[in-house]
Amino acid sequence: MKKLFSFLVWVSVVNGAASCGANSGDDSGAAGGAGSRNKGGAGGGGGFRVDFGSGGRMAAGASGSSSNPDNSERGCRKVDLVFAVDNSSSMSEEKTALASEVFPKFARALKDVGGGLSDYRVGVVDACPKPATLHINGTAGACNFQGGQPWMQSGSNTLEQEFACVGSITSADTQCSGNNDDEQPASSASAVIEASLAGTANQDFVRKDALLVVVAITDEDEQPVPAMTSSQLFERMKALKGGDASRMVFLGIGGGRACRGVYGMAEDARRLKDLTGLFEAAQRGVFWD
Repeated sequence: MKKLFSFLVWVSVVNGAASCGANSGDDSGAAGGAGSRNKGGAGGGGGFRVDFGSGGRMAAGASGSSSNPDNSERGCRKVDLVFAVDNSSSMSEEKTALASEVFPKFARALKDVGGGLSDYRVGVVDACPKPATLHINGTAGACNFQGGQPWMQSGSNTLEQEFACVGSITSADTQCSGNNDDEQPASSASAVIEASLAGTANQDFVRKDALLVVVAITDEDEQPVPAMTSSQLFERMKALKGGDASRMVFLGIGGGRACRGVYGMAEDARRLKDLTGLFEAAQRGVFWD
């Protein structure tokens, strides 16, 4: 990972956002389109937006360059966001940056998103899908989210402190062996959302009328257990939104190749890149290294 901070540019994906997904209680709607940007997408001008296109379908474009120059057309105000973070020992540099710098800055950035991202929920999980529960603790103990739920949410006036706490990732309750079965952030995020939809854990976290955003962060590669291809993972994740990829956004953050950077070593995250590429093909994904 050359620039972990580059994922802060995610806020440009929802810049100028308004309501998205299905109407409340209706699972038939579709979210807007997201631009894709490979490897270190922090560069360049205006960022991409998630907007409704004609007929409520997706429309992708750079901010300020859409077919709706007066920005009267709406994108997404309501977002459910899951961060899935590899918590293995090789991630020590990245985890330090997440807790002390990146997550608190991301909390501040959420408050400043243009166009009024007014209703968001943010959950954090490690890269072990057992148990499939959102984190309510950091390494220092309970994070005590102000909303009283196992996720952070808009309206909290302690959001930065909550991000800093839960960003100090703990795997105290993990049921993984540590033999690479804790290296599956996309699978872990999927399991958490599946549990929410089934009502077995994280109940009511995922909403039908919200855009679902998944951020998978690792310095190795997605290693699902049991083994799955990138295409199988893609189908599993699409199923979280009724098989409609246009109602979600996937961001993969990993090694574009084997390298050493400011945050230590990263392996070539081939499967994660392939998975992100499937979302990119649907204008719903971004990969950053």
